Amino acid sequence: MRVIRRLRKSGPFTSSFAARNHQEKGVEFTGSKRNLGKPAHGGSPMSKIMKCIIAFGVLVSVGFVDSAPAEAAYPERAINYIVAYRVGGGSDRTSRAFVPFLEKHLGKGAKIAIINKPGAGGNIGFNAIANAKPDGYTIGMTNFPQAIVGPIMGKVKYTIKDFDFLGNVNRGPTTFAVLKTSKYKTLADLMADVKKNPGKISIGMAALSSVHSIGTSKFMVKTGLKFNKVPFGGGGPARNALLGGHVPALAISMSAIAKFRDKVRILAQAAPERVAIGSWVPTFKEQGVDITNFVYRPVAAPKGVPAPILAKLRAAFKKAIADPGFLKVAKKQKIAVEYTSGEEMANVANASHMAHEQLWKTNPWMKKKKK
Repeated sequence: MRVIRRLRKSGPFTSSFAARNHQEKGVEFTGSKRNLGKPAHGGSPMSKIMKCIIAFGVLVSVGFVDSAPAEAAYPERAINYIVAYRVGGGSDRTSRAFVPFLEKHLGKGAKIAIINKPGAGGNIGFNAIANAKPDGYTIGMTNFPQAIVGPIMGKVKYTIKDFDFLGNVNRGPTTFAVLKTSKYKTLADLMADVKKNPGKISIGMAALSSVHSIGTSKFMVKTGLKFNKVPFGGGGPARNALLGGHVPALAISMSAIAKFRDKVRILAQAAPERVAIGSWVPTFKEQGVDITNFVYRPVAAPKGVPAPILAKLRAAFKKAIADPGFLKVAKKQKIAVEYTSGEEMANVANASHMAHEQLWKTNPWMKKKKK
């Protein structure tokens, strides 16, 4: 606005048009006809206009320069990292293993605070990420397909396009697991009991909208069998329910259950081939049920983070995922590391959205609410 005011004040020239509009503020005229069209205070009108334009350019450039140091200094304070599930679940464990290495590669003594925001099948946390200020100081884990199916089910205030992805940390198949002491020695044993008792055999899971609920629905559609799905509000509580003998079976990710192999029997994994961290576990396909179902664990920021900051986060993410220290921790904790770039995760999200939108129409993984 200051530049505009100066432009008006520094333009004391006249014309026949200006003379008819002499009420315009800041324009002066010499009273004589002879001087009409001449500046009142010397110097050509065009030179003064050019000075104003140059001044405006300087101010604009200063504005851009002023923002550059802030982006170069990023991060200047702690970054909040939201996990949409409770402590102890697969997403929480994966995040706590990965975050120290993201801090390391961001440099500048970066500090990242992990904040658990569980509830509504992860949607409370996903919503908090999507609707945070896009300044680079709020990021978080946006599990697929959980973050995708919320908008499809029409129960959230975000869409999958409200995220800028940094990259994917982990991809792991759904598994069915039982206690080592269970009467179910094989998937066939479990299937036989479910067939005899349709809808009566309970299977635990994080939430009815979770990836493992979706995987269980795929299994039921493929086999014609019916479980009683029991949600526990997170992978950790669901696993504890199995370990405590409160449910006879559990649908959970390989990375969240593999380290408990001394206490549980993993009956099947929903991967086309056995994954490395569960090489002893047969696939569903090997046992006559041709299904696949994966959880992706990408990290994202809200849409609109300044390009230099987003680039810095993505570069640090890529270095962290390949850090030998992180890979050592991941191997110990049975985390199946699978890097996918932030740009490519946007494509994965779009493809997953289309697939799950169709599944929701034909074979919904939970009862639809009546409108």
